[in-house]
Amino acid sequence: MPVLDIKDVDGNPMEKVFDLSKSFDRDGSVEKYEICIDGEVVIYKRPIYDYDLNVAPSGKGAYGGTYVTSTSLSEVKHAFQTEGDHVVYVRCMDNLGLWSLWYNVLITVNK
Repeated sequence: MPVLDIKDVDGNPMEKVFDLSKSFDRDGSVEKYEICIDGEVVIYKRPIYDYDLNVAPSGKGAYGGTYVTSTSLSEVKHAFQTEGDHVVYVRCMDNLGLWSLWYNVLITVNK
C-alpha cells in the first residue's frame, strides 16, 4: 500500500519531496516505488506481478510527464516548472514482485 507524504523544500516553493517511506505491505516488505508526475498511468483493476508483461511491469506502468521508474529510493525530489495544479501518481512493489494499484494526489504549486 503506497503512502505518500509531500514535503516542502525550504526556500524553494516550486520543489517538493515525495516521501513514500511509510508505504507498507501486510505480509512482507516494500521493495520498489514508481512515481508519475503529470503523466498518464496504465489502469488495472487489481494488483499485478512485475513479470506480467501484458499489463504494466516496471517502467511500463505510466507514460508522459516525469516518470520515476522502479526505484528502491523511498524519497524523490522534484522541481516543478509551472505553477498550478499537478497530478502525482504513485505505486509500490512488494518483495514478491506484486505492484499495488496506482494512487493519485492532486497538489497545487505556487511561487
